[in-house]
Amino acid sequence: MNSDVIVGINDTHLKEGASLGNPPTKIILYSRRWYILIIYSLNCFLLSMEFSIFNAVPKSSMEYYSQANLTMELINLCLSYSTLFSSPFILLTIFLDSKFHNLRLITLLSSWSLLLSDLVRMLPTWIPSLLPNAFVIMVIGQVLNQIGGSFAYPTPSLVSATWFSAKERAIITAIGTESNYLGVAVGFLVYPLLITKGSDIPVVLLYLLIAQAICTLSLTVYFPARPPTPPSFSEALKHEELEKNRKESSASSHNLSAPTPASALPSATAASPTASSSSSSSSLLDSPPALPLPSSQLAFTETAKPSFYLTKVKPIIRVLCKPAIVLLIVAISLESAAAQAFADNVTYFYTVLDFSEFQGGIFAFVNSIASVAGTFCASFVAERLHRKHKWILMAIFILTDLSYVFFLFALPLPKFEPSSAFALSSQRKMGFNFVFQKHMPHTLSLLSSNMRAASSFTSSPHQLESSFISSSSSSSSSLSSSCYSTFSSSSTSLPVNPPLRSFPYWLFSLFIVFQGFAAGSPNGICFELGAEMTYPFSEAISGSTTMVLMQLLYTFILFVFSKTEIGWMAIVTLVASVLSTGCVVFMKVIYPRDILEKEAGKRAKEKEELSNAQFLSSQSSSHSSLGNSMPVEDKSNITGIDMDSSKYDDKIPLLGEEKPKYGN
Repeated sequence: MNSDVIVGINDTHLKEGASLGNPPTKIILYSRRWYILIIYSLNCFLLSMEFSIFNAVPKSSMEYYSQANLTMELINLCLSYSTLFSSPFILLTIFLDSKFHNLRLITLLSSWSLLLSDLVRMLPTWIPSLLPNAFVIMVIGQVLNQIGGSFAYPTPSLVSATWFSAKERAIITAIGTESNYLGVAVGFLVYPLLITKGSDIPVVLLYLLIAQAICTLSLTVYFPARPPTPPSFSEALKHEELEKNRKESSASSHNLSAPTPASALPSATAASPTASSSSSSSSLLDSPPALPLPSSQLAFTETAKPSFYLTKVKPIIRVLCKPAIVLLIVAISLESAAAQAFADNVTYFYTVLDFSEFQGGIFAFVNSIASVAGTFCASFVAERLHRKHKWILMAIFILTDLSYVFFLFALPLPKFEPSSAFALSSQRKMGFNFVFQKHMPHTLSLLSSNMRAASSFTSSPHQLESSFISSSSSSSSSLSSSCYSTFSSSSTSLPVNPPLRSFPYWLFSLFIVFQGFAAGSPNGICFELGAEMTYPFSEAISGSTTMVLMQLLYTFILFVFSKTEIGWMAIVTLVASVLSTGCVVFMKVIYPRDILEKEAGKRAKEKEELSNAQFLSSQSSSHSSLGNSMPVEDKSNITGIDMDSSKYDDKIPLLGEEKPKYGN
């Protein structure tokens, strides 16, 4: 019962002799935790709503920012730049959490960054002369938005561990994680209803600014860093370990800041690698006081302090480099990045397939809602199937792969350049060889006429270039209208090929919903599993590392989307999803926090039972000691009645008999 218990955790053995032998008995769940969850989730919700506004209404955005020549490719490029430039701030989140362990500080940085982002995005509205440079301002606003996200995305598991019990952690992590996706979902539903033309953009941006200001002020007024008493055994033990390390670090710094006595330094015998610990101790005790240290050694001793890298950074790097954790982080980062980039273009898919922007917005909303529902369902199943996370993740990732296979057939194919025999034969197989047979002579005649015009042109070269481009664009537009009338994009003038197979509207929309459900399902499980596998380090460590990689991959995928046509989007997302599935297959799951939680709970229960038994024993011993202190002759005559009932067994009166009289 009182022996030390050592729990192996990622090469770091958390020795809790006092803690596990005498676990904390006072664990409190505060009602204010629900306020913490609501205001934190609201901040994440607004973060995603503000981030997705331009993707939700691409036509209206391009209309309002027409002076900046905004296109769908530039919108995707803006998102790519924002995630790229904001990714280093996730490393700052890791540093702040490791240094200060202050959830309030991290959350306030997130909320104030979002408020500043909303203010920046209002500048073209307040200063119309900035509209030609609106793209640069959009990038700055989105970067500030994602800086706020860098402080918010990694912390759902930290909020759940700091304020909620072990049984509530999984579902609370899912709520915190999915509040981001819920913001995207509501944005894709509400924005097409509120924004019907370009002039509605600044009005909605103002609404977002007001909502974010209210949320930021509420967080500033009241958002505690942690509860007075931890809500779970694992959190209490982690706090004890942090306090212990902090005291040891301060004591070590205090000792090193003062001159080191010569008698406290090890002798040559103690420093010898062949000397035993007993001989070292005896040599230190028996040796006479040594001479004072030289001034150079004394100066070195005074300035030496524990290194932050050795005490904080290196253990974190060692844990994060574990193969199981690397595979988990790569799997969820790659899957989530591809799924998010795919979901950002759902409205665009519908417009390319000649559906309305409103229809695309509706199913982009349903896609995000399905993602939220998938997260909650998967977290619920994971709670019921204890320690079966790997098999649940494998099933989810395989379903996601299948959804992307469908879109490989349903979305338009990539265009092939007719410069190679392979590309030309591929286009003939698709039945598009008539394009070259019918329109190639017209194209050649157009080129020859422009060349003749160039030889006899007397104006400036700029006029020649504009004339050639205008004539070429008119020809290409007529070519597009004659050959690609069904699958023409409303946001770009480039033609696209038809899909391999045409599917009805309802089936395409059904798979949009299915893809959202499957792609969103692993989010809560993976964030909670990352916090589980990296215990006793802060839950923000695994979340921040996941978000760094996720942001970089998301940036890369969006960059690919901005430089290619719609046909490559399904191919890229499918490849990313298959690679993430392979990572899950080779991943080995460990549960150090769960083991420690159960062990601490078991010890606390045993301690309580032992305490109750000792109390009952002390009560019985006090009663017996009170009885033994009475005189023997008085024990049977306390009431004046002989207490020996054996004398009266044969004299019990029957019904109707006269009661016999005993005693005096």
